[in-house]
Amino acid sequence: MNATSNPISQKFLHGWMCHKFTRFFFKVGVLSLLIVLSSSCRSVRNVEKGQQALWETKLRINGKKSKNRQAFSVIRQQPAPRKIFGYKPEILDTNLANRSARQLKQYAINNGFFQAEAHYEYESISSRKARITYHITTGPRFIIKNLKYSVEDPALAQLAQGIRQQSPVKIGAPFRLDDLEKEREMLTTHYRNQGYFGFPRDLIRYSVDTIGMENALNLEIIITNRRVKRGDTVVSVDPVVNQIARVVINPDFRNRKNLDTIEHRGYELLFGDADSVWISPRVLTDVLEFTPGSRYREDRVKNSYQHINRLRMFSTTELNFSPLEGDTTGKMLVANVSMIPLPRRSFTAQIEALNTSAQLGTNAYINWINRNMFGGGENLNVRLRGGIESQAIGELATDQFFNTFELSFEASLLFPRFLLPFNTVGLLPKRMQPRTRISASAGRQSRVEFDRILYRTSLGYLWQESLSKSHALDIIDLNIVQITQLRDDFLQNLNFLFGFRNTFISSTRYTYTYNDQITSKRPIKYYFRGMVEVAGNTLSGLDAALDFPVDSLGAGNILGINYAQYIKFEADYRQFWIISPKTSFVVRAFGGYTRAYGNSVDPVFGYQPPFEMRYFAGGSNDLRAFLPYRLGPGNNPDAASLFNTAPIKVLSSVEYRFPIYEKIRGALFADAGNIFYENLKLPDGRRVIDVQPDYVMRWEGLLSAMALGSGFGLRYDFGFFVIRLDAAYPIYNPTETIGSRWVNESFRFSRIVWNVALGYPF
Repeated sequence: MNATSNPISQKFLHGWMCHKFTRFFFKVGVLSLLIVLSSSCRSVRNVEKGQQALWETKLRINGKKSKNRQAFSVIRQQPAPRKIFGYKPEILDTNLANRSARQLKQYAINNGFFQAEAHYEYESISSRKARITYHITTGPRFIIKNLKYSVEDPALAQLAQGIRQQSPVKIGAPFRLDDLEKEREMLTTHYRNQGYFGFPRDLIRYSVDTIGMENALNLEIIITNRRVKRGDTVVSVDPVVNQIARVVINPDFRNRKNLDTIEHRGYELLFGDADSVWISPRVLTDVLEFTPGSRYREDRVKNSYQHINRLRMFSTTELNFSPLEGDTTGKMLVANVSMIPLPRRSFTAQIEALNTSAQLGTNAYINWINRNMFGGGENLNVRLRGGIESQAIGELATDQFFNTFELSFEASLLFPRFLLPFNTVGLLPKRMQPRTRISASAGRQSRVEFDRILYRTSLGYLWQESLSKSHALDIIDLNIVQITQLRDDFLQNLNFLFGFRNTFISSTRYTYTYNDQITSKRPIKYYFRGMVEVAGNTLSGLDAALDFPVDSLGAGNILGINYAQYIKFEADYRQFWIISPKTSFVVRAFGGYTRAYGNSVDPVFGYQPPFEMRYFAGGSNDLRAFLPYRLGPGNNPDAASLFNTAPIKVLSSVEYRFPIYEKIRGALFADAGNIFYENLKLPDGRRVIDVQPDYVMRWEGLLSAMALGSGFGLRYDFGFFVIRLDAAYPIYNPTETIGSRWVNESFRFSRIVWNVALGYPF
């Protein structure tokens, strides 16, 4: 039966063609195809007579079509990327094709196909276009049957035996040259970390024997001693374990005159006249993981570089090792640590523009840094921030275009050690780099809905367990929120009251972060941040002892300000699949939960955390298809007209990132999530679900309460920062009525949410 004669098929085809969403993208696709075809035709017209543009490259392995990335990477000539507005064609060069065929053969041999052959076929598509097809016939793959280590020095042999289980070369595995290179790199690094300074990689060789074996081989890893010529004779030199005899530190390498030497814990520090940088000797020695008299270890040298950079006091650092003068054994080394300091004080200013769904605004930052403030490596950072923004606030809108104003001042002082009432030298290993951060800030937020002033001061400790693991413990974090103005109509639109009262928050917080994006060489990388925070328990104890005055709700207060009590948990997990240097696939999962109790009394919902400790949904780093604060809680049908926050948040995102042209990147993404209330018991005996059933998180209806949006993004990578433009469209909105939650044929451009921001969303 013909599809067009079937009434059901006709109805389906008619609906498909009438669907505005589909019709729009169908037209865009056809137009793009026509542009590409026309530009391609214009491009090949530039090919001179007698030449041909390389139009396509194919690869066939054992007669089958292949898209092997590694094999394609060794092909010397590829078609030029085709751009919408034309491009410069790649002129076919048969010499490069011959070289590519030879390299493909070598590629196969390097992967254990010792009998491989390769050639190419030329095919003329037109007078100005050509196709090259490369053919690889692999033959059998050779397997490692026996593995032997031949090490000339007994000490090196024992060290090699100690890490055999970590070796990428295994008996029974196919022969791969890449594995042998990894083995060489592993052994070299291991020897250098065990005291063999500058151990040469070329002392590690390989021998492969296939004689008398069928599709198998004997592999021998050979590690020889260094050979030197003495007179007319070449002799073998036994390797020696190197020790660091002296460590000489010059914190200002520009100054080389009138230097005085100061000895501190065995280190030698060089200081010049009054114009030279002065810094406490402990600061300079604490960042070095190697000490006089210790065995040389390359990993500790690399870590020391990282620690010095973390001080943010020096523009240049060099660590050089040389033989100790007069030492005839060749064992003793002198470590010279040379630095060039940054300016003692620096000033920076920055302006950024904001645009989220036509909500325009700008932020300005002024930073002033005073380095080494007290001579102990302390860095004082003073920051002034101001911003204005046009917020879409529905019924609360005014004639004033910029209706949001923020101004804040923050001063933070970072110490390169723990500030404790006892001597902390040696309390933690040097690799952990303990630090103390003291900060104080004040700010004002002025919006149409409210006007408030915020004060904050904190004391916290930070330390680095490793390059990928870090810890932060905020011993005390004090926040005071003072509401100076609150519109009645806005107050009526709130689902909570406690967050918009004068509030005193005293909390303790611990944060653990794992991030192997820099340290790991694997194609899959991970990021995790976990946090737990407790507030108000100390004040509650004082309240019980001193009997603080209470307000009309029975909440205790200090100097007329209620104090908050809550416990808060957060988990943020991200996983990165690195497909190529500029292509990746990223997933994110976030969960946050705040449980208020005790003094955090709310007249409607029993207990509610302060506004700052609640969650919202939407925005450029969140659910990008929804405006901030205009989603949730749960299936709240009035979300678009309210200022929405809640104590629970669930968020997940996926994003495919790919290159477009030079520094321009693209992204396809989808975000899902929402905020919720917990079904707590209310003062009158009912539960939240009895008062606001749409707000509550219920496991059986969790998916139906999750908002979903997707879109396309552009990023321009400047190297040191990224400008991002994301266009997102709401696919599923749980606040709409049932039957209208999924996007349908009423697709409109006006529903696209545009997000402009700096940096990646996650």
